[in-house]
Amino acid sequence: MSKMVSARVSDALYERGSAQLEALGATVSELITSAFEYVLKEQTLPCAASGANAVDANARTLSKEKADFLKGFLHDCTLNVSIPADVSYDKQAICAARESRHETAA
Repeated sequence: MSKMVSARVSDALYERGSAQLEALGATVSELITSAFEYVLKEQTLPCAASGANAVDANARTLSKEKADFLKGFLHDCTLNVSIPADVSYDKQAICAARESRHETAA
């Protein structure tokens, strides 16, 4: 058994939203079902903020353990080469420093 849900939204919002749902291959019923599932899982309404304070819907938060792992990994992959100011690009020096760094890590 399923419930019939009725809601009021502005005509403009409905038209734009319906067009986007159609582009996604989704229906209004699927949208409402997803909204209810979201509220049950997250215990909050979906955020529809825009501009500088908008939250990326796909953003994720790393656990401290994963953040520390990533930080260490990036640190180990960072090449700390001191390049003289008079040389803008010296491929041999960079390659030598990289090889030295990788030999130490191995």
